[in-house]
Amino acid sequence: MNPERKGNGNEFNGLKGHRLDQIPVLHCRGTHRMVGYTVGRQFKSIIGDLISNWIFFNRILIPSYETPIGKEIYDKTLKLCSRKFPQYVDELEGIAEGSDQPFYKLFLLHLESIIASPAAEDVLWETKLNTGCTSLLCNMDEVLIGHTEDTCPEFLNNVFVVAAEILGEHGETLEKFTTLTYAGHLPGYTMGFNSAGLVYSINTLYPNRTYAEGTPRTFLTRAILGSTNLETALRILRDEGTGTSDGFSINITFAKQEGGSVLHNVEVAPPIQNDVLESELSVLTLTHGDFHAHCNKYLRLSIPDLPGIAGYSSTQRHKAIGRYLKPTSIEKVKEILSDETDEEYPIFRTGGKPDYIVTVAVGIFDVGNRKWYIYTNSPAKSQPVAILFMDF
Repeated sequence: MNPERKGNGNEFNGLKGHRLDQIPVLHCRGTHRMVGYTVGRQFKSIIGDLISNWIFFNRILIPSYETPIGKEIYDKTLKLCSRKFPQYVDELEGIAEGSDQPFYKLFLLHLESIIASPAAEDVLWETKLNTGCTSLLCNMDEVLIGHTEDTCPEFLNNVFVVAAEILGEHGETLEKFTTLTYAGHLPGYTMGFNSAGLVYSINTLYPNRTYAEGTPRTFLTRAILGSTNLETALRILRDEGTGTSDGFSINITFAKQEGGSVLHNVEVAPPIQNDVLESELSVLTLTHGDFHAHCNKYLRLSIPDLPGIAGYSSTQRHKAIGRYLKPTSIEKVKEILSDETDEEYPIFRTGGKPDYIVTVAVGIFDVGNRKWYIYTNSPAKSQPVAILFMDF
């Protein structure tokens, strides 16, 4: 049956909101602001669609911003980011200019729990607190990082890949990276690689206490795209003098390092002690033969998780992963990341109750062969929509 045409013939009834088997890839070069402007201009309609239709943004973040406390937090955080990461504020201003969106709306996308308390008893917060991804780290004969990018349904078809070379004022290369990117957001809080051999993925974590004076985690993960080794990455994550505002973990390797392949999972949490202003970190190192899975709850740091479906979903996903033998090949990683045996809390998520969250992309990094396989459908049942060569 053909879709029904309506309006001017360019729209098809029933296709909006369906999972599309596509991933736009934008190659761009320029200063931070110029790259931001290019991204905003190229994906103007996608960014506008998200800003208009994301219920959490319009019914939670905007009203929170419009309160006196919300505006105070916004102003303090913008001042902090402008001092610590002026280049990324400049980049975000470029995205706003290119997409014809007010800057404050795009900056709000990076605040979330800083400006709106996740403890609020609201069904929209419950939905937002379900979000989170599944990552698999396999340091076998094949060195693999597999990752599901799971988020609110409004982001379905509203993600894209940015392959950027950031230039300095004299034309020198400052950063060169390729990363999956959310509409309206700075690159970084997803998965990707850079020219120094960094390969990474991010898991959102939910500590029961956030830090309103801290650095937005999305700015820290944007800075990670410029890291050249583990020491640099850990220094960025530690964020001495401030610390992260909220929790996350990063799965990371540097493929150009000498010796055998080493993978790491780093759990990151806001400062626990008021007199120690830096992120809490726990680093797990995987050498040859090791396997590790991480979802959206703390596994090593003694940080209480915020009660919610994300924690329960993580437990169920870890149980599902535990039913498989240690994966040693891409095919096995594809099988695990496609698992839907738990109909309520599957690994590959389709937006059904009570989970509501959607897997908008799956990435599998074949580190040894320098290939990044990207899927928008279940990887065990589909072909990759893109295979990107990791040119480091």
